[in-house]
Amino acid sequence: MRSPDSLDQLLRSWNPSPDVPGDLPRQVWHRIATAGEVADDTGVRSIRGRVAALAAAVVVIAGFSLGILSEHQSVERDRDAYFNRIDPIAQAQ
Repeated sequence: MRSPDSLDQLLRSWNPSPDVPGDLPRQVWHRIATAGEVADDTGVRSIRGRVAALAAAVVVIAGFSLGILSEHQSVERDRDAYFNRIDPIAQAQ
C-alpha cells in the first residue's frame, strides 16, 4: 500500500492527454442542432398529447355530469309518481 504522500506525488506527475478527433467540434455542434429540432418536434407532440388528453377528460366529465343529472331527474320523477299513487286525494280525482 502506498502512503498518502506517494499518491499525491503520483497525481501531480500524472498528465492525462485525451485523444480527441479533429472533427469533434463539428460533430458536437451537429448533435446540438439536431437535438434542438428533436426537442421542438417532441414539444409539439407533447402539446398535441396534452390537448387530446384534456379533450378526453372533458368528454368523460360531461358524460358523468349528464348521467348524474339524468339520474337525479329520474329519481325525482319516480318519487313524484310514488307519492301520487299513495296519496288518497290524488287517487280520488
